[in-house]
Amino acid sequence: LDVLLVKKVGLLKAAGLIEGRSGSGTYLGPVAKTAAGFLGMIVPDRDWNMFFAAVANGIEANARTAGYTLLKDDCSAKSPDERAYQMERLAREFALKRVRGVIVAPFESWEKSDLATRRILDELRKSDTPVVLIDRDYAPEAGRSAYDLVAADNFRAGYLLARHFVRQGARRPAFLRLPRSGTATLDRIAGFACGLQDGGLRKSGVRELEFDATDLQAVRKLFAAKDRPDAIACHNDHVAAYLLQTLARLKVRIPHDVMIGSFDDCNLAEMLSPPLTSVRQPAAAIAETAFRTLLDRIANPPAAPRKILLDV
Repeated sequence: LDVLLVKKVGLLKAAGLIEGRSGSGTYLGPVAKTAAGFLGMIVPDRDWNMFFAAVANGIEANARTAGYTLLKDDCSAKSPDERAYQMERLAREFALKRVRGVIVAPFESWEKSDLATRRILDELRKSDTPVVLIDRDYAPEAGRSAYDLVAADNFRAGYLLARHFVRQGARRPAFLRLPRSGTATLDRIAGFACGLQDGGLRKSGVRELEFDATDLQAVRKLFAAKDRPDAIACHNDHVAAYLLQTLARLKVRIPHDVMIGSFDDCNLAEMLSPPLTSVRQPAAAIAETAFRTLLDRIANPPAAPRKILLDV
C-alpha cells in the first residue's frame, strides 16, 4: 500500500498538481491552481482494437490518478468517412470546451488519412490546444509533423520478428501490410528488412504483400505459387488472426507450411490456435509516457516537438 501511495504522490507531483515545501507540508501545485481538470483523447479504433483499448485505459488511469477527467467518445464507425466525421466533431468539442490538452492517434490505411488527421489537428490548433500523438505520426519521417510523438520502437520490433523467422529456418519471408500504411508499419518494414539482411536473407529488401487477409482467392493464389512465402509478418494481431482463419480454410498448416508473426501481442494473440508469435507493444508505458508528455507540453507550449520511442 505504501509503495502504491508513493507512486501516486509521484504522479501528482510530476503533473504539477501538488508540491512539497520543506518544513511546511504539501500544497497545490501550479498546474492544479489553473487547470480546468479536463483532457481529451481521440482514437479512431479504440473500441475494437485491443492494443488501443489498453493504451486508452492506461491514459485514463493516469489522468484519474493525477486528478484530471479524460473526455472521449466513440470514433469507431465502420466507414472511414464516418470515423473522420466523429473525430473532427470531437476535436471541435474539445476546442470549444477548452480542454487543457488532447492525445490523438492519427488515421492510417485510408486514402484520406493525412487529410483527415490534419483537419482534426487544425481544429485543435485554432484554440491553441496542446496535442500529443501516439503510435504513429501523420506524415512520413522526412516530413515529421510539429507534434510530440510517443510510440513503440517499431523499427526494433520489425527487426526482432525478422531475426526470429531466420532463426526458425525461414528462407522466403514476406510482410503483409495494409494499403497506405502509417509510419508505425513503415518503420516495422524497415526494421524487418534490416533483420533479414543481418540474418543473411533478402539483400534486395522485403517482399511486401498487400491484400485483404480474408480474401480466400488472393491467399490461395499466393500459396499456389512456387515462390510462396514460408514466413509472413502481419501488420498487427488483428490482420494475423484473419489470415490464420483464411489459411485454416485452405488447409495450410501453421507453422509447418508457413510461420505467422505479428505485432501488438494483445490478448487476442493468446486466444488464437495455434497461439500467435507477436512482438509486444508496451501499451502501459505508452499510456503513461503520452500522459506525462502532454503535461510537459501544457507546461511549456513553445518547446521543440519530441519523438519518444519505447523499447519493445
